[in-house]
Amino acid sequence: MKFFGQSDGSAPHKRRLPVKIMSLFIFLFVSVGGVSAANPPVTIHLKNVTVAELLRQIEAQGKYSFAYNNADIDLTRVVSVDAEAWPIERIVLKCIPDVLVNVERNKVILTPRRGAQVSPPPQNFGQGRGRFR
Repeated sequence: MKFFGQSDGSAPHKRRLPVKIMSLFIFLFVSVGGVSAANPPVTIHLKNVTVAELLRQIEAQGKYSFAYNNADIDLTRVVSVDAEAWPIERIVLKCIPDVLVNVERNKVILTPRRGAQVSPPPQNFGQGRGRFR
């Protein structure tokens, strides 16, 4: 006696192979397709603009958005770039060489390189209050 959804055992084995093959093709298609579209290249031609304007122009293209701490990036620095289908990392590093670039999906995260910003030494080192003994 067969119940609903049960078979004699021959049909599930015949169905498993096409399902596995189809699953493999779907997995490969999604993984390969995701890599090629993950970081689209950027074309931008700007001359003598601030870093802030450069980042605004790249964001205006709708491909990327930037995340950074204003205190870590010199947004007033004047740069020029002539990029035709360059990776975003290359553009940023050409214009702001003292940052690390991390691209996650279409979010570009800029962080200062270690040692890029050197704080000035204290003015009264070893004098007055707080002196080491």
